Amino acid sequence: MQALSPRLKKIQADYKDNPAVLNQMTAQLYKDEQINPLAGCLPVLAQIPVWIALYRSVLNLASDDLLKESFLWLPSLQGPVSKTGQGLNTWLYPLVNGAPPIGWHDALCYLILPVILVASQFYSQKLIQPPSDDPQQQQTAKILKFMPLLIGWFSLNVPSGLGVYWVTNNLLSTAQTVYIRSQLPELAKAAITPVPSETVASSDVLPSSSTLDEADGFRSNGAPTKTTKPKSKKRRKRR
Repeated sequence: MQALSPRLKKIQADYKDNPAVLNQMTAQLYKDEQINPLAGCLPVLAQIPVWIALYRSVLNLASDDLLKESFLWLPSLQGPVSKTGQGLNTWLYPLVNGAPPIGWHDALCYLILPVILVASQFYSQKLIQPPSDDPQQQQTAKILKFMPLLIGWFSLNVPSGLGVYWVTNNLLSTAQTVYIRSQLPELAKAAITPVPSETVASSDVLPSSSTLDEADGFRSNGAPTKTTKPKSKKRRKRR
């Protein structure tokens, strides 16, 4: 889709006053390139049931105290919410004798994960979504900028095992995007290069009005085109 971005923008600029032709030319471009616009939604939709199943599994394992082992710098994958209850206000605040209910050491270890999660989400989102001059896409990008912060806040209220999954998913998605762009340089070029005027010529997509008029037998000024009559062969008289 990113490789077609310059051609799509050119078509939108050429036929912005004719929505019917715009939709027709866009659909024809997708058909010629054998691209399904809805195919990009499938990976995101496929992750939803996986995430729900993982969320329920981690909660069940945490409630049974089966994730008490430490992982990297994390005291456990079931903490911090499973130790003192559900919610941020049960393990980070209110302070007890100047320290969180679970202690400063464990609290700081658990807070590192949301910071990494927000940073990786910001970078992955910036890499996947190239800059655009479309006002609608710019408005959408502004709204999506708050998504990493929401995910980071949500990770503070669930077992840290889910945060590890989010960070791993962001790193793998970013690495996949970088690898694909390294193999297909036109994707990276389409993400940062402005659309040249020669990218898609109007005559290559839709015939001009003069061509259509002449095809109907009229010039652009309304005068009929000259038609040549077929020459009739003279029959020889038999003697």
